[in-house]
Amino acid sequence: MKISKEIVTGVIAILAIGLLVAGINFLKGNSFFGGDEVYYAYLPNSGGIAVASSVMVNGVAVGKVTDIELTNEKDSLKKVLVTFNIQEKGFKIPKGSTIEAGALDLFNKGLILSIAPDISKGFHVPGDKLQGIVTIDITTQVKAYADPL
Repeated sequence: MKISKEIVTGVIAILAIGLLVAGINFLKGNSFFGGDEVYYAYLPNSGGIAVASSVMVNGVAVGKVTDIELTNEKDSLKKVLVTFNIQEKGFKIPKGSTIEAGALDLFNKGLILSIAPDISKGFHVPGDKLQGIVTIDITTQVKAYADPL
């Protein structure tokens, strides 16, 4: 049975498109098979973070920011809604934990999750909305210090 060149070309094109979609999702930080736990954080502003920024706990990346959007909330602490996922299996966020948008190092920004030591209050379930804060990075601090000069 002879396969025509058109069919071979079509199969190769479909495989190439599938690999392209998988590669783009991989670069965006999405898991191939899903199963990530999704959480939300309200912030007063974005703090300079972007989609695909890391979510860090004790210096270890445990997830990625998947979406950032403006809200129509009247509350000044809830102007931006950040969607992030936790890719680390078995990792749970205790209630009372804080989330900060800020500098991870001199060049990169991301979400920093400070875990509450008291787990007697229970854990957040996927889909919960946490209140976050925006930290001031070192560049802003130096600029504020140097402006009066």
